[in-house]
Amino acid sequence: MKRIIAMGLLFVGLGLAAAAGSRNGADHVEYRQAQAELAELGDELVELQEFEAELSEKARALKVEDLNWGLEQAQVDATAERAAIAIGEEYAAPERTSPFAEERQAVQDEHAEVSASADLLQLRKTALSEVKLPTPMTRLTQWLAAGGVGWFVGVLMILAGAVMARQQLAAENSGEVQVGTGDAVDFLTNVQAARKRLDQLAEDISKLGMDEEAVAAREEIDLVFAELLEPIVDARGRFVARHGMATFAGYFGSFAGGERNLSRTWSALTDGHAVEARASLERAREAFAEAEDGWNQAESKTA
Repeated sequence: MKRIIAMGLLFVGLGLAAAAGSRNGADHVEYRQAQAELAELGDELVELQEFEAELSEKARALKVEDLNWGLEQAQVDATAERAAIAIGEEYAAPERTSPFAEERQAVQDEHAEVSASADLLQLRKTALSEVKLPTPMTRLTQWLAAGGVGWFVGVLMILAGAVMARQQLAAENSGEVQVGTGDAVDFLTNVQAARKRLDQLAEDISKLGMDEEAVAAREEIDLVFAELLEPIVDARGRFVARHGMATFAGYFGSFAGGERNLSRTWSALTDGHAVEARASLERAREAFAEAEDGWNQAESKTA
């Protein structure tokens, strides 16, 4: 039950601390929003300024076309006036409308609108640029007001859960509490049972040829790991509490060597390399024998 409470405190505390800690004060929120808007305004302002420049160029081109058209009409009128004077008549120039006038006016109006929009964006950009990051003290006080209390509560829950979990682990390792079948693991019994089954396995593969399948042998190794060796690994905290880290490291190092060589045996059988499988299995058996001797020596010091 204590383990469940500890895990609950850890998970709830993490969630509360993360949720509350992610909040920001009003000034910091305003600053972050200003920075985000500035990035968007910058791109939009560049586009408007580029469009404004295009309209200005187009307006200048239309003005040139309009002037050239006016010069052409003036030349036509001058020629017509001289011809009229030559025959003793008066010449009245006809009223004409420039074919570029309407388009030129439309471009000028659009340019004025775009220019006004660009000016407004520039003013907004200037205003946003003046929004500064609040001072550390302001950020702290506003963060505490927005969510700091929840963050502190979450941290306290995490610390409480961690302390409870460590206490529970220490109690389990010392054997003060029962946590199911793991507490029933006996190092010596399991190692002896594993050695007995590996002795039989060594006999089974003694005449195994190269490149032969060894499905049954590999399945037996899997069972030895699952039924006998892995429970010892899961209960190692109890053995450290029983003998101390230095003594534990002595016999458990041999045990780990047996595990490694047994894994190599499985791999060699999978590859069809019977010679290497037999050699690795022999090393595993020797390592487990050393682990058993080391355990007995440790027990003799404890007694």
